[in-house]
Amino acid sequence: MVNVTGMLDVYDYYSQPHRYYHNEHHIRDMLNLAHKRYSDLTEEDMKLLEYAIKYHDVIYDPRRQDNEIRSVEVMRANCKHSLTDTERDRVADLIMATVPASYTDGRNSTMIEAIRYVDCSTLYHDDLPKMIYNFHRLMKEFQFCDYIDFIKGHLDFFRAFAKVLRVDPTVQEYYIQYVESYKPRIAVFALSANPFHIGHMSVLEQAERVFDKVIIAHPNEGYDPLVRAEDILPFHQVVGFNGLLTDFIEYLQN
Repeated sequence: MVNVTGMLDVYDYYSQPHRYYHNEHHIRDMLNLAHKRYSDLTEEDMKLLEYAIKYHDVIYDPRRQDNEIRSVEVMRANCKHSLTDTERDRVADLIMATVPASYTDGRNSTMIEAIRYVDCSTLYHDDLPKMIYNFHRLMKEFQFCDYIDFIKGHLDFFRAFAKVLRVDPTVQEYYIQYVESYKPRIAVFALSANPFHIGHMSVLEQAERVFDKVIIAHPNEGYDPLVRAEDILPFHQVVGFNGLLTDFIEYLQN
């Protein structure tokens, strides 16, 4: 195992509760793979690759498109005394090379190939079981989306990404079939409490261990909370409903 003591300064980022895939386990896996596959890098290059891995997902909000830019900002602020200006620029370049749209930019240096490889190793290896496992973790991160919208967006992204990385066509087909046919276990948390407190959070957390997704549903009429559920639970799908809860659940099932 790679010694990750130096990650303690960013551990709080990677242990945020909305992270199921983009967490410290992903970073550890990347570091271990980097040391195994790229052991012939110079000491300086390996150091910069480690910094890039450590910081490339330090900011992760699945609702935003500028996570890498914001991660670079954190890296530059945190590494003023541990890296030179030139080294920080190189690390920033590696972090920005993990933006999916950059995969077609034509750059193919050893360092860029390295961080992209360790970041997407399951696709490079055509590792279908691991891809499916990661699908379920990503589903948790995108709970705030309508499930149908998530599946469409995820498969559009996967098809484009798999083409660039030349994922085996048979693996692509099996993965797409699995995602399209999967029947998610979705629960509805009927919320009328005011305010939402630690007891409700405990119930929600226990439900999330059982279900793929938990929708927070509150009545539109007669519910005026001190703090909106959307503000307390920004990474969950919060929906208002009219009439009976049973009618709302029936609507979701159709």
